[in-house]
Amino acid sequence: MPGDKRIRVCFLAFDKNLYYFNLRSTLKQPQMLVVPDVADNYMPQPDDLLVTLEDSYDVVGQLLDNFAQYFAQPVNSAMDTAFVPAISSAFRICKHIGGRMILF
Repeated sequence: MPGDKRIRVCFLAFDKNLYYFNLRSTLKQPQMLVVPDVADNYMPQPDDLLVTLEDSYDVVGQLLDNFAQYFAQPVNSAMDTAFVPAISSAFRICKHIGGRMILF
């Protein structure tokens, strides 16, 4: 990937809630923070969320390996989604350094 040691990543998920993932390299496993009140969206410090891929490689790998298990239960309503608050949060997380946002 371009950028080598400068690559920083953040993972944010959503359904009717927002899910932030703390991926600091000092953790043994990822920590998930659930924010159910998307109207008054509490956001952790970007430094807890936006991590250097090189430093947090193992924790990011654990998150990706287990991501499907975190969201194995189906969402009650596809109409009740926090898409717009999720995009807004993603922008706020990376706006101080710029970069690329990938949605899927």
